[in-house]
Amino acid sequence: MLVKPKFYRERKEKLYEREIAIILHKTLSQKNNLPLFSLTYCNLDVRGKSLKIFVNIFQKRKKDELVKSINKEYSPILKKELAKSKNFAYIPNISFLIDINQETNEILEKIIREKDNKI
Repeated sequence: MLVKPKFYRERKEKLYEREIAIILHKTLSQKNNLPLFSLTYCNLDVRGKSLKIFVNIFQKRKKDELVKSINKEYSPILKKELAKSKNFAYIPNISFLIDINQETNEILEKIIREKDNKI
């Protein structure tokens, strides 16, 4: 089976990321009751069948529940808006995930600040 080169997938990821950021900005500005979150990056699988969207949620508690509600509310909206944009021939399955790298960076920064204050 032929696999498309890595740069092709990376280019598609950036295109999805840009388009999804625009769509999320429009929908978040219209709905005030949803939690604030930001798009960190997108990860498209090798075959292009699923797109994982990593987000940073600005609430400290109940992040798992928030991700479930974001998946439930935003995935259908995103698929519909991506189809309307006509920039993509195939719309993959979309799932939101928490960006763990952001959390670990915050924890490391906190530890470094505490050590600097002790010195």
